[in-house]
Amino acid sequence: MLIQAVIFDLDGTLLDTIGDIQASLNHALLKAGLAPVSTEECRRRTGWGLAKLVSASVPEPVATPELTDGITRDFLAFYRENPAIHTVPYPGIETLLGLLRNATIKMAVLSNKPDALTRVVVEEVLRDHRFERVLGGRADLPHKPDPSSTWSILRDLGVEPEKTMFIGDSEVDMETARNAGCIPVGVSWGFREVNLLREAGAEHICYSADEIRRLLGLEAGAVVGKEKEQ
Repeated sequence: MLIQAVIFDLDGTLLDTIGDIQASLNHALLKAGLAPVSTEECRRRTGWGLAKLVSASVPEPVATPELTDGITRDFLAFYRENPAIHTVPYPGIETLLGLLRNATIKMAVLSNKPDALTRVVVEEVLRDHRFERVLGGRADLPHKPDPSSTWSILRDLGVEPEKTMFIGDSEVDMETARNAGCIPVGVSWGFREVNLLREAGAEHICYSADEIRRLLGLEAGAVVGKEKEQ
């Protein structure tokens, strides 16, 4: 498969971030006098952006713009102070990133997580790996699954969508890939069930980072950087 670039989702794809997302959300909910959410509830609600995560976690009878705005501010403040307490790369991810770099395949990260937080988390946990573009949710670009942010990355990388693999763990990512004309590849280890990825249009499902390597036709071998302890 002749691929010139790979765009990765962040949460649930490159990094297991659910512990820090849940901790930040529950900090904000408890501060507002609301019940915390479970890991599974947080997992199901993650992927569509912070606004939807917060709104889905606030009971409708008490939801007001003022309340959700306050929870959002407290979430962001806590997460900025604690961006990677529990967050780790999934097994094999750092090896895969090193192989992609050695193969001169361009790499980018696209997340619905707020842009500043996306950059902080990538720098904190994946600092040994260089991405051509790291882009999170911004006010001037529609969130995934709108293709605008993907097209912005493709222009910066100078590659065509049909030669770009979009790898993610959610229906949001598969829809984004299809909307942008990229190759949608789902991963099994993230925040959604595999059948949901297939229904959303995944052309391939990978059950390990090494399966992504094989799908790309890369040889296993020495890589840049080293795998951190999982």
